[in-house]
Amino acid sequence: MILTPGQTHAVCSDCEEELPIDRFTVNARGQYPDGSCRYNQCKDCRYARHRDRRLTGYRTAKTENPRHWFYNNLRVKHGLGPDDVDDLLILSSGLCAICDKAFKNTKNEPHLDHDHKTGEVREFLCSRCNTMVGLIEDFRFLKRAVDYVKMHRKRL
Repeated sequence: MILTPGQTHAVCSDCEEELPIDRFTVNARGQYPDGSCRYNQCKDCRYARHRDRRLTGYRTAKTENPRHWFYNNLRVKHGLGPDDVDDLLILSSGLCAICDKAFKNTKNEPHLDHDHKTGEVREFLCSRCNTMVGLIEDFRFLKRAVDYVKMHRKRL
């Protein structure tokens, strides 16, 4: 809702109560730096709506249609369409690009590896290899880790 100068109260679109303006959250996406653009729901109704969605809708939809969420996540994060994702999956043959193990049938695999600096998409990895690559992208860190393991290696 857009507030008029001097407006001190507004009606919540959910509970239909007339409340002071400070009970409505400023819409950060609004192009009004003075805070005159606020959400139509009061803070209490808005919180309840988000809580209900988190507890029921989001989790239910994610478990009922995990394939949709998988594709949607890659579209939003990396700009890949379903055909692009399918091409990468076919290229991987269902195997991790590093360890060649088959992906587990879980909601966490496969992971699309990407360069965090450039955003360039690489290949699909299993959880373990994706974590490892994330940790070793800094080569100084990798060298220190190798030195550490060498220092503590038991001699046979």
